[in-house]
Amino acid sequence: MPFEKPTATFGGRTWWSSIEQNEHFVLQGHRMPSIWPSSPYRILIEANSFQIASARDKDVALADWREVMSLCQQEPLKVR
Repeated sequence: MPFEKPTATFGGRTWWSSIEQNEHFVLQGHRMPSIWPSSPYRILIEANSFQIASARDKDVALADWREVMSLCQQEPLKVR
């Protein structure tokens, strides 16, 4: 899964429903995926609603979600 450069979503949460959520991230699916021109699933940073990943189907979106959650479990890198 390639992560995306975080991009602002400019609100629009009314068109999206939450599938998974924790204190830092939210996985959302578009309420009308058949009319949505791009990927109907996305992962946002909760604090600022920036999109960090998107997917065309739910299975890929859930795999991306598990990858993000596994990265959150790791120890932070130490900077010298």
